[in-house]
Amino acid sequence: MTRRTNHSLTGDLGLSPALQVFNSSAAMSPSLSLQWRRHILLVLLLICLSVTPAKAGGLDSVREIAIFPYLSPQKLVQLYAPLSKALASHLGHPVRVVSAPDYTSFMERLRKGEYNLVINAPHMARVAQLDYGYRPLLRPQADLEAILLVSSQAPYTQVSELRGATVGVPSRTALITQMAAQLFRESGLEPGVDVKLVHYPTHSSAAMEVIQGNAQAAVISSRAQDQLRDRLAGELRKLTGSGQLSGALPGRAAPIIYLVSPELDRTASNRLAEIILDFANNSEAGRRFIDQFGYQGLRRLSSDEMHSLDAFLPALRRQLGEVRH
Repeated sequence: MTRRTNHSLTGDLGLSPALQVFNSSAAMSPSLSLQWRRHILLVLLLICLSVTPAKAGGLDSVREIAIFPYLSPQKLVQLYAPLSKALASHLGHPVRVVSAPDYTSFMERLRKGEYNLVINAPHMARVAQLDYGYRPLLRPQADLEAILLVSSQAPYTQVSELRGATVGVPSRTALITQMAAQLFRESGLEPGVDVKLVHYPTHSSAAMEVIQGNAQAAVISSRAQDQLRDRLAGELRKLTGSGQLSGALPGRAAPIIYLVSPELDRTASNRLAEIILDFANNSEAGRRFIDQFGYQGLRRLSSDEMHSLDAFLPALRRQLGEVRH
């Protein structure tokens, strides 16, 4: 985290320049008037006040909401504007929405400690916690799972029948993509051998490939399915979901996780959580904000929930180029 530097004001005698002037003036003019002495003391007081830094790790340092780049910057700013306005109102200063060009650069900025308040994908949040010291704060009430979609006209009744199929999936680093791979493995299909996974920049573009006949199936998040329900109605149907997984990977996880920097002190972190929870769960504007994501509110999360994400980390580290030897 970028820290404020408290530059020294001391000179050769270990005194501030103003103090040195005061001393030398007093020595040269023993009859220095009381009024002049008071004037100098006032100047010294103003200097001290002007160089006192804002409390490190306090709420004053929360100036941004950093959101992982799962959408365009313009869309993220639009979606999270209600939260930034609510925080600005409570904290008494502007709070802007920021992101990064891609997942790798976003995680690099977390490594450098550039953000105090972060909204991240769950498995990336776990990396930020383990590697960079970020502290998990909140999560949505609703869970996220992978949904396997096929054409409404397709004859498929089980996953194993997709042998040899082309399947559209989100980016390689997405949690949903790992769930999709595990879903196929548990049905006896090895990704890259028995089924071809083709990565698309968005969940909607993966689903559209099935509608356009370029893929036999697509795996998207349950949240994306809810958002695309009207658009996909009559075109695609759900074959199964990752909620049925019984193997190495959890079939459900938090859609996103709010984290705070290790630079933010515990008192400030708790207060920030209270502000966000009250906004999201108790205010009309907050409920509208949450409803657009289908999150059903926010809550604090447990250490067990974070530990459950560890199974996703080896593949994620490989994708981010952070394999630990």
